[in-house]
Amino acid sequence: MFENKQPKRRLARLYKVAAIIAKEYSEGLGSIKQLVYAKRDKHPRIQALYALVNTLYQRKDEIQRLLKKTQLLESESRADPWVIKILITELLYGKKVLSGQTKIEQTIKGYEQIFKAHLSDSIEVPVKGNWSRVYTRLGKTIHDLNVTIMLNCSIMISLGRLILKA
Repeated sequence: MFENKQPKRRLARLYKVAAIIAKEYSEGLGSIKQLVYAKRDKHPRIQALYALVNTLYQRKDEIQRLLKKTQLLESESRADPWVIKILITELLYGKKVLSGQTKIEQTIKGYEQIFKAHLSDSIEVPVKGNWSRVYTRLGKTIHDLNVTIMLNCSIMISLGRLILKA
């Protein structure tokens, strides 16, 4: 009777603790660093925790956009949304691989191609800054100065060649 039943697989502790930290940070219970160090007894790899949660919040808008487009949170309503966000972060921006065999990890792996397709659709071209430093004494921008320096160097090199030829 119990022979065919496989043991229940557990999600890695790193992902569980990172999801708890991300949730607490969103509730305003402290900074990411404070929360990571407070959970030091739960998971010893502080750098991995900090990197994962920090990357989640750096890419928060992209991940939210992916979740809206794929409607993953609606289809997987039983799963913790913070664990889903952490796993997506790990899959797309972290190790780029989920090695676990849990049901939620397998589900996220199934969505991998869809995530990557949506990410490639929404790639934004970086915009130049709307400011530049102006040297008030000279009234020129840094770009103007770089061009001037390059021109002066090429003139000096040309003059040096002329002098050597003579």
